[in-house]
Amino acid sequence: MEVLSSKEPLEKLLHLTSRAPLKPQQRFWTLRTKIIPKINYPLTLGDARQGYLKSVHTKIRKAVRSWLRLPQDCPNAYIHASVPGGGLGIPSIKWQAMTERRSRLEHLRSSNYLTGGTVKLYLDNSISATENKLRDNNNNVLKNKDMVDHYCSKQLYSRVDGVALKNSGKVKGQHEWVRDGTRFLSGSDFTQCVRDRVNALPTKSRTGRGRADERLCRAGCGHTETLNHISQVLHRTHVTKIRRHDAIVKYVAKELQNAGHNV
Repeated sequence: MEVLSSKEPLEKLLHLTSRAPLKPQQRFWTLRTKIIPKINYPLTLGDARQGYLKSVHTKIRKAVRSWLRLPQDCPNAYIHASVPGGGLGIPSIKWQAMTERRSRLEHLRSSNYLTGGTVKLYLDNSISATENKLRDNNNNVLKNKDMVDHYCSKQLYSRVDGVALKNSGKVKGQHEWVRDGTRFLSGSDFTQCVRDRVNALPTKSRTGRGRADERLCRAGCGHTETLNHISQVLHRTHVTKIRRHDAIVKYVAKELQNAGHNV
């Protein structure tokens, strides 16, 4: 079966989504729940080539980086790792389409209605060809979604910017704001939160990677300017940290009181 054209509709859909008056989280939600399922279906049914899958894969990542203002050196695994695992939960087309295709072929191969050795041989060859497209860097075949999620998370945690997300899965509910199209945050705040989560804000320690640039904090405190230092230690941000804490306390107290509890 020939692959139904999905590259051209994808380009058009991404362009329309980028031009629409939407918040970044709304574009993000549209991509995950509307656009990707639309283009994934023909890729699952057809015998897509690796180069074609890679081109579709690249266009999606480019759009996500543009909407969320992610730097080019932000790990690709951050985009594709599961939300509970610390990523953004955007399915990797080259993995998702092929795992679903393999599952379809496996179910068809085990059907009691198939007769004739020629059909079964064709299915065996198709399954083998699909599995070759599902091999990771260590030549392991990623046969299902769980294996793909584990692989993407492992890739994320192996990067400098993703290592702090290693224990994200222990408190899964804390990440729901990433994928629910939240209206609680403004568009700029959502973008900043997504970047902050993977250490993608332009601190001197990050922008100076690979260069002999000065990395000491611009506030003159003598420490290396890292995101952790700015948000948790720096004296200039102390008042802001207190205000943030108080605002969270007031919000939680108000919601509990509205629910009938004594605070």
